[in-house]
Amino acid sequence: MAYKLSSVLYGHVMDVRGLATGSDGYIVSASRDKTAKLWRPNSENAGFTEVQTFKGHTNYVVSVSILKKSDILPNGLILTGGNDKLLCGFLPESPEPVFIETSHTNTVCKIIPGILPNTFLTSSWDMTARLWKITVNPDHTYQPVLLTIFKGHTAAVWSSIQLSTNQVVTCSADKTLLIHNILHGDPENSSVAIKKLTGHTDCVRDLAVLLDNEFLSCSNDATVKRWSAVTGECLETFYGHPSYIYSLSVFCGTDMTNSLVVTGGEDRYLNVWQSSEQQVILQPAQSIWAVAILPNTDIVIGSSDGLIRIFSTDLNRQATNEAQAAFQEQVDNVNQVAQKEVGGIKVDSLPGPEV
Repeated sequence: MAYKLSSVLYGHVMDVRGLATGSDGYIVSASRDKTAKLWRPNSENAGFTEVQTFKGHTNYVVSVSILKKSDILPNGLILTGGNDKLLCGFLPESPEPVFIETSHTNTVCKIIPGILPNTFLTSSWDMTARLWKITVNPDHTYQPVLLTIFKGHTAAVWSSIQLSTNQVVTCSADKTLLIHNILHGDPENSSVAIKKLTGHTDCVRDLAVLLDNEFLSCSNDATVKRWSAVTGECLETFYGHPSYIYSLSVFCGTDMTNSLVVTGGEDRYLNVWQSSEQQVILQPAQSIWAVAILPNTDIVIGSSDGLIRIFSTDLNRQATNEAQAAFQEQVDNVNQVAQKEVGGIKVDSLPGPEV
């Protein structure tokens, strides 16, 4: 069954740069408008409603993540990272941060939950990734405690993931990936890079866990690669984007064949890979900055037009025929404009053969 438009969420006034989805079906978005927003499903088939706007950043917000409920986080925790170098933590019910962490020295471009409760990874343009754990102080305030700093890259670290083996994988604008072991000791010296993975020919932008010892990467070289964490080998390369791939999300099955893989990039492509088949859904926005998958396998994307779009294979959750037609008309209009331009210059403005 093909994915089709389900709903469009309006609320941000600039690019939507980051997305995260919760186990109860809610969405958190991060935007260049300096805010993050919480969206809750109205009912099983009735779209989403904005229920909270999180403020605290002084520049655009580029990353967001959700920590699951736990003994110390009865309602979970929302984490955001910004171009202001800040890492902020929010309780879902409050618009103001419960903590602001300032130890990164450049943009915090990705946040991912760790494999243990209350832990998470941050990635930054400061060329490091960091592993943290949330603790509660005696005065009942929350604090992120730095556990490990992952070093070794020579350019921005765009993303990081933690495998079930406890190893951490990082990817970078230096075109490489590193696999790190976590050691005991102070944060500055508690990790070691044991494998350097090469094969991408441009910035490596995002990572996703596929299996216990396998993961995926996407790159500005317009490819997705499947890797073995055991050998460091590239097992497979996937093609389907004509330009940069910014974001990658996986709904894991038992192997690549029955997993749902979603990618988005600079080419207006939302690519869906499943059961050895690929579906391309062209978008009216040029840049698909972020992709995520809901527990019901609906796909969420954030793009440069400031909108969040959701796509579903479930007929009950797909938009009306009128909304589908309006979406396709938007795509067609963008296609017509693109066909009339070369390198952003209108074709009828180009000099003729007589010049």
